[in-house]
Amino acid sequence: MAKRPLGLSKSNKAKRVKKDQNNEGAGTSNSNASSKEGTPQLTLEVEEGEDPENELVQLRAMWKRYFHEERQSEPLLNGVINECNGLLIKSDKEGTQLDTEYLAIFAFALVESIYTEDGYHPEMHELFERALEVLERGFKQDPENKLLGLTFANLCFTRIITEYMSQLKPESQESEKKWAIENLLNDAMSKFSIYDKDIKMTYSVLNELNTLLELVGHFNSSSAVAEDGLDSDIEEDAEDDIEEDGEETAIISKTHPLYDTKLNSRSHFEWQRRQLIELYEKLSSNDKDIKFKRDVATMIGELYLKKAASPSRQFLNLRYGDDKDGDITHGHVCQEAQENAIKAIASALEYLRLAQDPDSTDSWVAIAEAYIDLGNVCDNESSEQENAYGEAEKLLRKANIAAHGKYDEVLSRFLEDQAQ
Repeated sequence: MAKRPLGLSKSNKAKRVKKDQNNEGAGTSNSNASSKEGTPQLTLEVEEGEDPENELVQLRAMWKRYFHEERQSEPLLNGVINECNGLLIKSDKEGTQLDTEYLAIFAFALVESIYTEDGYHPEMHELFERALEVLERGFKQDPENKLLGLTFANLCFTRIITEYMSQLKPESQESEKKWAIENLLNDAMSKFSIYDKDIKMTYSVLNELNTLLELVGHFNSSSAVAEDGLDSDIEEDAEDDIEEDGEETAIISKTHPLYDTKLNSRSHFEWQRRQLIELYEKLSSNDKDIKFKRDVATMIGELYLKKAASPSRQFLNLRYGDDKDGDITHGHVCQEAQENAIKAIASALEYLRLAQDPDSTDSWVAIAEAYIDLGNVCDNESSEQENAYGEAEKLLRKANIAAHGKYDEVLSRFLEDQAQ
């Protein structure tokens, strides 16, 4: 790769970062002063055969360096925004069109600047609006552009989390908050595209959606949302708030801004899983980034387990709960629920095995827990159940030995359950 030094500061230890810029004209950076000082130059790599003097090549290299290597670097993010801002002003003066890749990078960078050390940027509404203006300009040039679509989806997912949900309370009403969150989410998903030239950025956007859906699912749950995200003790799925017969539990009212999104969360998770599977299939078998492939496979496996949760509960309730003596209709429903649960868990195991890391005992335990889920929905004392529990026990014992007793409690609880 060719290398070209650019005059940007290569320092900053802040957490995922992003302090903003003066929104003058097209959004300017707050790091102007530092960039004028004698700070070290940053050497950026460009692809073989690309012209290191080309402005788009330089910007693309700067953006990749920020997003994939130094996402905590505020000076680098500000450098991207300053560069885009300058090019946009120049384009307006000359009456020329900018390449849509410029516009997508600019909009994505503006959204990145929403996050600061202290939480969210105080002018995040203006930043979101500015990013939308930039994207609209791009869509006028190329309505079907995949990078623009991906960037728009990221903007919507992030905006719902940061600007909208941060203002919501259990008693909020749609009449007060006229955001149409579900419409915005559907619009984002309709414009979303897997961007083949940057699969990792695509995965990042899908991960942002996952965060959004988890937050919606846990909204108004006790201690569900901590200051820095989800409480790990909350285990209920987003769809738990809807009974199997469609009756809604009294978590949020039908007039709440999140009601429709919460109601449709199961289909949204399904959509996310389909996109991740398509993304995973685009990764070549000789891809050097094994960790990334495992991360994608892990999320797919977890989403299949989420899909299995509802039919599993239904089966266990009908087979062993208060409805175990139900009529023949219940018997048919029970069998269908069992089949759906087993199918989803089998798919989860397929991807969790692909995600298994020989150096990570946690990945072994994740597979063991999926086997336990599988055993739970097999016929009691059947060979299928014994095989599933047997595989789980082997993995738990192996992981516990390798991790020097880290999983003692998990293993003991499992063995106690088997002894009952």
